[in-house]
Amino acid sequence: MLAPEPYAIFPVINPTLNGASTILLLTGRWLISQRRIAQHRLTSYVYYHVHGGSVRLHGTGWTRPLDYFMLHQWFLSPSTPQISTGLLGLPL
Repeated sequence: MLAPEPYAIFPVINPTLNGASTILLLTGRWLISQRRIAQHRLTSYVYYHVHGGSVRLHGTGWTRPLDYFMLHQWFLSPSTPQISTGLLGLPL
């Protein structure tokens, strides 16, 4: 079944983004394995500020803490390796 015209690009975008993510993850892993942690940090820092910049919270009142909570979900980070490892064991 063919995708409607506005969505026809998605089959091309998805593997492209997956490939780019794989290359970036492997490069980061390689930099760390070579003990080039400073270069890894610098690359991550520059990428973040070029593409993400800084996030300003514009909410006022009760929405401001909600915005802060949604933008800074740091508490989920420690569980990422466990989730990833568990998913690797699942049959594909």
